[in-house]
Amino acid sequence: MQRRLSAVLPVVAVALRAAAGQAFGSHGKTIAFCHDNQNRPPSLYFAHGRWQGHDMDVLNQLFAGNERDFHLEALPWQRCMQSTAKGENHQVVLSATYSARRAQRYYFSDSYYSLAPGYLYTTADGRSPPDISRPSDFFRYRVCGMSGFNYDGFGIANAQMDRGAKDLPQLIAKLVAGRCDIALTQHDVAQALKHRNRLPWPDGLALRKVPHTRPVRYYMMVSRQAPNARQILHFINRGIQRLDTPAPRSP
Repeated sequence: MQRRLSAVLPVVAVALRAAAGQAFGSHGKTIAFCHDNQNRPPSLYFAHGRWQGHDMDVLNQLFAGNERDFHLEALPWQRCMQSTAKGENHQVVLSATYSARRAQRYYFSDSYYSLAPGYLYTTADGRSPPDISRPSDFFRYRVCGMSGFNYDGFGIANAQMDRGAKDLPQLIAKLVAGRCDIALTQHDVAQALKHRNRLPWPDGLALRKVPHTRPVRYYMMVSRQAPNARQILHFINRGIQRLDTPAPRSP
C-alpha cells in the first residue's frame, strides 16, 4: 500500500493518506486526524524528510488492508483541538490525555500508549535543586507548563501553574530566566529531544521523573460532533485491541 507525504516541514501542516476501512457507513470516505505540530518523540516527530513515530505506526496498522482514506495534519495544539471539537475539518485528535472537560466534547478511545511525567529545573547561577519527593511538593515552588496541555497526571492542577509557554524551548527559556522554579514536561519526550540535539540544553539544566506517579495514558479523541463519531470510535478501539506495535521508545 502506498503512502504520500504532501509537505516536508515540521512546522507546517503535513498531510498523509493511507487506506481506511468500511466501518463508517456511506457518510464520507476520509477520516481526518490532527496532531500537535511540535516534534514530540516518541509519539510523532519529523526525521529523514518525513513524520514518523508511534502515532504513525499505529495509524498505519489501524488502516492497513482497507479501502477508505485517512488524512493526518500537524497543527499548533490549540488549533488542532478547536478544529476537531467542531468535527468538520478534523474528526480525531491523536496523543491526548484525559480530562473531564475534554470528555464533554470528545469520545475517548482506549489508551494506546503512556509516557512518564517529568520535570526540569536548573542549577545555574547557584540555584539549588528543588526538593521533590512526591507530587505535592510542587506546591512549594513556582511551576510552569505549556499552553493547552493537561497536567492532571502530574499531581498538580492546571490552574495552579503558569501555562504561558507556547512550546518546550520557550518553557526552558522561562525556567532559565528565573520566571519559574520547575518546568513540567513528558520525561520521555524531553529526553528524546535532548538525545537528538533538537532541544536547547543550557548548562545546569536537569531532567527528572516525577516520583510516585503512574505513567500518563494517551488516547485518541473523537469529536462528539463528527458524523459517525460512534462508528469511528468503535473502529479505532477495535484496531487498538489488535495492535502488534511495541510501546513507544525514544528514537
